[in-house]
Amino acid sequence: MMNTSFFNKARDYRDLAAARIGNVGDMAKIGYDVAASRISVLLNKYLLSELCILQMMLVSFGILLGATFTGFFKKYRGVVLVAFLISVGLFVYKAFQLLGEWDEDNSGEF
Repeated sequence: MMNTSFFNKARDYRDLAAARIGNVGDMAKIGYDVAASRISVLLNKYLLSELCILQMMLVSFGILLGATFTGFFKKYRGVVLVAFLISVGLFVYKAFQLLGEWDEDNSGEF
């Protein structure tokens, strides 16, 4: 015969695990909501010209990928590479600048 205390302990552990899983799910939802709101606040600070830089970066990257497969852009590969690197540098600079401003604005939180 099985010991009934074993089943009681198993039931207690199951109930405890179910309660913890519910807490983890709630905490994950809260974390997602906070992250989504912070990202949207950061993205709202980008100007149209900065989004054009991002678009230029993505287009030049696509052309670089295309240049590896076709001969059409091979003679312009250097120009496209320079445009890509400049746009990446500008985008990264602005991202770090916005993160610095965001850190200063939210230094009292957490």
